[in-house]
Amino acid sequence: MKPCNYGKRALAYIIDVLFLVIPGIALALIGTPLLFADSSRGAGFAFLFIAAIWWMLADFANHVIKQGVSGQTIGKRSLKIKLIRVDTGKPLGVGLAFVRWLIIVVFSFMTGGLYILVDLIAPAFTEKNQRITDKMLSSVVVDTVDYDRPTQPVFQTTTPPPPPPLQPPSVNDPFS
Repeated sequence: MKPCNYGKRALAYIIDVLFLVIPGIALALIGTPLLFADSSRGAGFAFLFIAAIWWMLADFANHVIKQGVSGQTIGKRSLKIKLIRVDTGKPLGVGLAFVRWLIIVVFSFMTGGLYILVDLIAPAFTEKNQRITDKMLSSVVVDTVDYDRPTQPVFQTTTPPPPPPLQPPSVNDPFS
């Protein structure tokens, strides 16, 4: 099983962003004009509140719950790629997916968004096409075409068998 290429990862991320942004913007576009009409100000706030809730819940559901359980977000599923643990070949699980999501959110907030930019570009320059966050958590995104659940770790190196034991040299004794 090999890591997926950077183009597929980037396209999956774009699909995930569109999944979040399009409904949220639609709700915000409906709600914003309503804020300025005296008779429908409450409806405007309601639309904006629903948009904010959508962004938070949809992002969490897609990147933590869905990706944690199946290894795939909506974008990854549509491109047949999957986020798995390097050591087991299985999805991260909801707990580790939450840690992954939290790392991205907190570090991006602390760096003013710089972390997410660097993290998204990193797969173009790493051996296994991993984000910085993937390296921290020993995870990798792989193609799921012809994917069978591995019975051993994904990138395990096999060690050669030990050499046979040394035999004492045979000595031909001329006096026997």
